[in-house]
Amino acid sequence: MDSSFELQLMSPHSPLGALRVQSVKVEAWNGQIGILPGHCDTVVRLSSGVAELVLADSKETVYYYLGGGVLEVISGVVYLLCELVQSTSEIDKSRAEEAEKRALERLAQTTRRDIDIMRAQQALRRAQARKKLLEIDSSR
Repeated sequence: MDSSFELQLMSPHSPLGALRVQSVKVEAWNGQIGILPGHCDTVVRLSSGVAELVLADSKETVYYYLGGGVLEVISGVVYLLCELVQSTSEIDKSRAEEAEKRALERLAQTTRRDIDIMRAQQALRRAQARKKLLEIDSSR
């Protein structure tokens, strides 16, 4: 069995194209999922979160923020079709912190009828995932 596989990473705003990887870890709506060579065909709905890719040629681990989407495995090829893909260089730390603060303030006001709790929770997940990606990058 091959020790790597093709990953097609795509979004409307940043077509990153094909990569050869050893593994992929992403946040699905029901938890984290890891993909290794030989994974069975599947379709998984993605949540906003950090994607961890281990590149086949250099064995380097690279990270991206994925803003939701779909992961699909077909005949050994993994497709990440994402609403948004960002590298650490594209994330503004102060903006992520401000978004997290706003979401937490909204969630603290759940007794108000005009607060959309689901939307505030999603905003909080997005902000926290971006901050997590920046923390991973700064610890390397």
